[in-house]
Amino acid sequence: MYDPRLLQEKYHEVEHGKARISAIKAAIQEADENNDVLYSVMFRLELCNESEFYYDSMDLIVTFPQILKIIDVYPEIQNTFRENAGGLDIVLWTYKWVVALCSEYYQISMDDCLNFLEDFKKRSISAGYNLKPYYKYLYLLYEKIDTEYADKCFFEFMKLTGDENGDCAACDRNIEINYYLNRNNIEKANELAKDIEEYKLICNDSDDEAWLRMKSKYMKYYLKNKDFDNAITYINQIKRKISSTKKSEYNYDDSFFYCYTHTDIGKALNLYKENWKAWIKEKCPAKKFDMDVYVAIFFKKLGKECEGETIKLELDKSFPLYNYEGIYKIKELEKFYYNSAKDIALKFDKRNGTDYFMNELCIYYGE
Repeated sequence: MYDPRLLQEKYHEVEHGKARISAIKAAIQEADENNDVLYSVMFRLELCNESEFYYDSMDLIVTFPQILKIIDVYPEIQNTFRENAGGLDIVLWTYKWVVALCSEYYQISMDDCLNFLEDFKKRSISAGYNLKPYYKYLYLLYEKIDTEYADKCFFEFMKLTGDENGDCAACDRNIEINYYLNRNNIEKANELAKDIEEYKLICNDSDDEAWLRMKSKYMKYYLKNKDFDNAITYINQIKRKISSTKKSEYNYDDSFFYCYTHTDIGKALNLYKENWKAWIKEKCPAKKFDMDVYVAIFFKKLGKECEGETIKLELDKSFPLYNYEGIYKIKELEKFYYNSAKDIALKFDKRNGTDYFMNELCIYYGE
């Protein structure tokens, strides 16, 4: 007998990731077969949440349009969710995750990106919200495509005050800080960072979340400018804070790794050994591009500093160049990661109609 609450209870008992994804999909099928519109949407919203935080965010591009299709036929469903969430429109909140993917996944065509954003804009206005999130995600999309238009979007974002569908003030402040760091206006960034530094602005999710994000933006700013002495200062601050919070979700090992490649290659090697599998499995192409570039540079530098041409690594069969002896040519490892980064760069640039990512690759790799 169909019991949606029991189905929900059962999949909440399943381990996060692939197993829970399968369990939620089975629940969706039962809800659809029983024409239970409310739970058809609810289960899909939970599938979006599971995909975003525990599996593969690209699944949202398939699942979320199904939600929109249902609520367009049954608009009262969206109101029900909004009432149950104390006024928060959970559908539009989830939509923000979808439009955020546009700047991170080349697999989403530019036409689809713009269609998602315009639909998000229309639905935000219809629900009585302002367009601060819309301009934020439009800015993030164009930041690596057209900086002049990105500037316009950023300043439209800044004109508006956040409402129930917006992010917290600390999250928005970090967007501002990052903007000015990207424009090399360190004085303005420093001015904006004071409230987060002094914990006058904190993220709704965690007292330390905004602080760590702010510090990571400075760390990455100095890394990009190859100022490794200043980067190390921020790395040490971040590591101390992560250690004190004892929360594993804060992970900046790829950035630490890039810095240590230039300052302590032994530490970099240890981080590679700890993280190689996670970096290979990374599904977000924007993140994987950075990781692959960093690892290619690491092996390039290691090849210059090592006396031999090979290195012994304990990698398993999931590694694309795996061999049972565990002896790898450093040059081949460098080439593998470089080619992976180049492939991602070419796909982003083709989607965006620019040469931004290939330029980034040349700037980093030509160091």
